[in-house]
Amino acid sequence: MDWRKSFNINGGNNPLQAEIDHVKAKTQKGTNSYTNAQVLSKEQNLKKSDK
Repeated sequence: MDWRKSFNINGGNNPLQAEIDHVKAKTQKGTNSYTNAQVLSKEQNLKKSDK
């Protein structure tokens, strides 16, 4: 099961809405595993760049 599809929080455009983010980006060979996931606010996730 893809954890990104199973995580659902209603928040709309709320900058504090929780989002699940990759610790290591998929473009950097990161996986969709729980061990490569972190919870960030929408605002934090938008500020994070693909490193």
